[in-house]
Amino acid sequence: MTDVPSPPAASNGTGGDYQDQQVIEAIQRRVQSLSARREELETELQTIAGEARRYEKALAALTSEPPQPRGRRPGRQPTPGAVRQYASRVGDERLAEIKAVILDYAKDHDEFRQTDIRAISGHSSSIMTLAFEQLRQEPHNVIRFSRQVRKAGPGGGKWFRLTPSALRSEE
Repeated sequence: MTDVPSPPAASNGTGGDYQDQQVIEAIQRRVQSLSARREELETELQTIAGEARRYEKALAALTSEPPQPRGRRPGRQPTPGAVRQYASRVGDERLAEIKAVILDYAKDHDEFRQTDIRAISGHSSSIMTLAFEQLRQEPHNVIRFSRQVRKAGPGGGKWFRLTPSALRSEE
């Protein structure tokens, strides 16, 4: 902050407002300068990243090796099934409770969203996301993704339905 003047103490109350305005303007110029520099660096980084990807692909084609995944360091691959282990955090008791709420709600509604069920069950959004994913997969196979409506605001636009097997078991 070399171009930001330090305001001297105003004696007898004159000149203080002018000096404050100078400081404000100097800080604003510095913020604009730093923002412009950041944009330049981000643009340069995008250019370099694209060029590096092209070279990596060319090298992989020449050496018959697959290109390294972006953003990962060699040797630090995720373990297979890591996502499945994370999704299994919703316990059987809680999952059964959410399933019961879904089945009850589906008696009156053809389609539903996570937010509809969350409002009734009172569970957090993260728990609902994990539970919905589990209920979509085998062996549960209770719900299926129906459609997605793109809209702004809360509530999301993903709609779900009961699977035909879940409908039969409810009848």
